[in-house]
Amino acid sequence: MRDHLETWSQHLKYGRDVSPHTLKNYRSDIEDFITFLEVDYFAAGEGQGVKPGAVDTPAVIAWLGHLNMRGSAGSTISRKLSALRGFFRFLRRQGVIDSDPARVVTQRRKRRKLMPHLTEIEIGEFLRAPDPGKPTGLRDRAILELLYATGIRVGELVALDVEDLDSRARLVRVLGKGSKERIVPLGQPAVLAVAEYLEAREGKKATAGKRAMFLNNRGGRLTDRSVRRLIKKYVDQLALNHDLSPHAIRHSFASHLLSRGADLRVIQELLGHVSLSTTQKYIHTSMSQLKDVYDKAHPRA
Repeated sequence: MRDHLETWSQHLKYGRDVSPHTLKNYRSDIEDFITFLEVDYFAAGEGQGVKPGAVDTPAVIAWLGHLNMRGSAGSTISRKLSALRGFFRFLRRQGVIDSDPARVVTQRRKRRKLMPHLTEIEIGEFLRAPDPGKPTGLRDRAILELLYATGIRVGELVALDVEDLDSRARLVRVLGKGSKERIVPLGQPAVLAVAEYLEAREGKKATAGKRAMFLNNRGGRLTDRSVRRLIKKYVDQLALNHDLSPHAIRHSFASHLLSRGADLRVIQELLGHVSLSTTQKYIHTSMSQLKDVYDKAHPRA
């Protein structure tokens, strides 16, 4: 199965243009399943090899039970099952197996929790947290301002080059998932914060291949992990909800736009979502806001 995993990985990378992060997770999920089969289900010993045709639906169900016993989160199990389905669909299309053992297996859905986000007041405090008097303060402020102004993902942010920003038109070109390009507007505070940072870093040697917008202390392109660390630093500094992830800024961007009257499909376009249902997960609308909109809009409210 490991040989087929390598073939599937190449298909995802070059045929489906899956992001490196997603590809890494999918490979890890299938490797975990194969190890379970070798060590626990068939007890043949790790590395002994299991043929795809030997895997049946009970083996998949047993793996899900193993993950539950291991304490894996429901969202993690769902992702792993999704990866496994994709793997077996590929094997069936390639004629490696006659039937898909994961096709009829489902993961019981749990009630979806609201994604954490910041209020407008908290966002204001958050954006003011970096110290512009420190070497990295201007950069960090520009990063936070740009994330909130555009709602872009952290991975999209670190991929930005200086040429992607049109300061005069207040637009930024973003390369999203699946290499899909979109143009996102941004406000004047974000434009000024980025301009101030770029002016301050003039003369700093850039080792990044392209003119990366955000650099680390060595002059290389800032990484996704570094941005996540600096965001956590300011979350801790302000004693905000410690469960907040970098995505909380993206969630806040969408929620604040909706609460101020933005159309949901416009928000979908700004976030770069293919499906409107994905956008709806980012929205936090209070019952009072819903009633207010209803009272104003419905002819017999």
